[in-house]
Amino acid sequence: AITNPAEVLTQNAQVVQAQSSHSRSPLLSTVRHFSRHPAKLWAGYTMLAASHLPGTSLTFLLYEYLKTDWFEVPQNCSEVRTYFKRGLYSGALASAAVSLLFIPVDVVKTHLRLAVGMPTHSQLPSKTDLRATPVSVKVQRVSSGNAMAVTRRILAKDGIRGLFRGGALTCLAAGLGGGLFLGCYDGFKAYFGAHV
Repeated sequence: AITNPAEVLTQNAQVVQAQSSHSRSPLLSTVRHFSRHPAKLWAGYTMLAASHLPGTSLTFLLYEYLKTDWFEVPQNCSEVRTYFKRGLYSGALASAAVSLLFIPVDVVKTHLRLAVGMPTHSQLPSKTDLRATPVSVKVQRVSSGNAMAVTRRILAKDGIRGLFRGGALTCLAAGLGGGLFLGCYDGFKAYFGAHV
């Protein structure tokens, strides 16, 4: 519940366009907007809970499996580096694999969050159309709606590839983060287990 407002603010600040010349900071103009509409800070919360709770559970289940079956450490080994490597490898694989499963949920969640943003958050131009929009053409605002409507819209526009947009970077980031976190966890556990 705490991370959702921060993510909504961050994601909207990343795509905000300055409305006027007095507001130089995208974050400040985004915070100003959401201070008038605080309930919108929880946009996509259901999707956050739908991905984080099972995602965390699956990550730890896969991590424990990989740690004991693929990267087993001999019982007489007390070297912290060995435990760190075991946690690093199994944590990285588990985090990357599970994040791959939940990329569509993240894509839909991001669309929901950007849809509640400021009126200047219009649909971004596609890769094929990077020309400036003529003044005579009205810019279409991204409509919010529920997760199923957003999913159908993404599928209709971009197909299944649209639901996995940014997947490689997401898996890489999750693998690095999960590997370092769980590697340090295993390393510290081995170190303090031997020295305490």
